Amino acid sequence: MKLFWQKAEVQKFEHAKDFAEEYNIGKKDFILASKSTYEAYFAALGLEAHVEYKSKYGKGEPTDEMIDALLADFRKTDCDRIIAIGGGAVIDMAKILVLAGDYSAEEIFGRKVPLKRAKTLIAVPTTCGAGSEVSNVSIAEFTKLHTKMGLAVDEIYADRAVLIPDGRIKELNSFLSNVLGCDADLVYVEIGKLLDQIIARKPLHEYGMKEEEIESFAKTVEETQQRLLNQSYVKLTWQQMAEIYKELY
Repeated sequence: MKLFWQKAEVQKFEHAKDFAEEYNIGKKDFILASKSTYEAYFAALGLEAHVEYKSKYGKGEPTDEMIDALLADFRKTDCDRIIAIGGGAVIDMAKILVLAGDYSAEEIFGRKVPLKRAKTLIAVPTTCGAGSEVSNVSIAEFTKLHTKMGLAVDEIYADRAVLIPDGRIKELNSFLSNVLGCDADLVYVEIGKLLDQIIARKPLHEYGMKEEEIESFAKTVEETQQRLLNQSYVKLTWQQMAEIYKELY
């Protein structure tokens, strides 16, 4: 019985410099990055790549307008490799750049055009969220339609997911180890012990949820959390979520 299939090769480098040297990042690379992360860990390396910051295109989750603006910038270059450095929004936007053609986000997400892969994608995640770096899913809000659309096709898988612990996670671990008075490797074990003491696990009704609100809440989760739901190994319907909430009520 097949349990799961891991398409992207996962690699690890201790430092950003090691990654840049191994991949020989240069003029043919297009980097889409979180500005704060890039400036903190990559700017000093003096890379010759074409660099764009996600904040140039807008705040928050990707929209069709943001993706179209990114596509326009990318198509002005002759880059043949994309490197996404950031969280899920950055990686989701970068996935669309691998596709051939001069199509718009609406045409691509609406499957109105043939989807053929033409570029290489390297994903460098800087957050611990839905795992966009190893999924074939991209989610965007379509502003005129007032809805979110998802694209789930094998053509947008990252070729490699690169983990670099010498970054925000390492800073966070160091901070937490100082606060908790423990070794940095044990911070999450300590946090788990503390959470069990600080936040008691109680039935949902003790947190203020009403039984008649269960279904509406489950529907809201389905409507607003498509990024997480689409990247789950088993995607739950609102009805299934409502059953779980009822058991926890």
